Amino acid sequence: MREVHELMWILRGLKCKEPLGGDEKLELMIGGSDFAALDKDSDSRNAQFELRIASYFLQYGCHVDLTTETDIIAVSKKEAFYIECKRIASSKQLSKRIRDAEVQLQKRMPEKRDGRNVFGCVAADVTKVAYNHNGLTFAFTSDHAKDTIQKDLKKVVNHLEAKSDFGMKKRVFNYWFQIHIPSLVSHPTSVSTRFSSFHKLKERANRKEIRAAKNFCEIFETASLNPDRREVPPRQLKPRTRYHIPAGAVYSFDDNVVYSVFKVKESKKWPMETRLAVLEFGGDVHYFHVSDLEIVLPEIKKAIHENGCEKLEEIALVMIAIMFAQRFTYE
Repeated sequence: MREVHELMWILRGLKCKEPLGGDEKLELMIGGSDFAALDKDSDSRNAQFELRIASYFLQYGCHVDLTTETDIIAVSKKEAFYIECKRIASSKQLSKRIRDAEVQLQKRMPEKRDGRNVFGCVAADVTKVAYNHNGLTFAFTSDHAKDTIQKDLKKVVNHLEAKSDFGMKKRVFNYWFQIHIPSLVSHPTSVSTRFSSFHKLKERANRKEIRAAKNFCEIFETASLNPDRREVPPRQLKPRTRYHIPAGAVYSFDDNVVYSVFKVKESKKWPMETRLAVLEFGGDVHYFHVSDLEIVLPEIKKAIHENGCEKLEEIALVMIAIMFAQRFTYE
């Protein structure tokens, strides 16, 4: 599903404008394995990533050249952007691959192209750095999925920012990081994929670089915010204000986990799939796991403190009620 989404995004760009060298890139792209996890040669997925990034500029109407040593040259009315694209497979490769892209840009960027000022950009897919699996993320709502992925993306960027030489290369004005991963959303129940982007723009920028950054962001936002007419429009969800758990409801919980988390100073790190509690009423059985607890743990601890809960049964009841409320946030 993730790759189908990526191919649809590439098609949107190609329908707007054809890039130079597009046929060659497409031919290289379809030569890979059907599934990314089985692809031993990364050339096809690298080409797919380059076409994904190129699509932003094609949708805006830029002239895009994919035939040179530089992965992408995108020429707008005012600037020429030289972009090196890197798919990074692990956190160990992160710094080196970014440095490689910087070196390539320094070697390949001219001062001017067709009378326009030239600016360098590193575009990096860091999905594998943030998530070392070919799977899904889980979220309660679409906004929760967006926020979770963006948070994980910023963690990757923060790791790079800790290095003193990051972002200091001359004429490289933007580091564009992306995560592309599917999310299983529970409210409303759906599966979606999203491109989550984070732009690290040059801090000590001159006027030309500031203007280029503004135009670059306009290109990105024009493509990102332009809706696909085939998409089903979102429904406005109404948040719940009350929850009703009827008399006769039955609950149980894992004493060891609850005691460890709420009664011991140095809590044991429990596996996320550990079953924590069960709530049953009206013929429905609701299972809760440590993964549910992690999302609302601060809220539970606050409620326990405010209500003065001491007994394990009282703590567990508050815990189950808050996890239940979190799971059914909307009417």
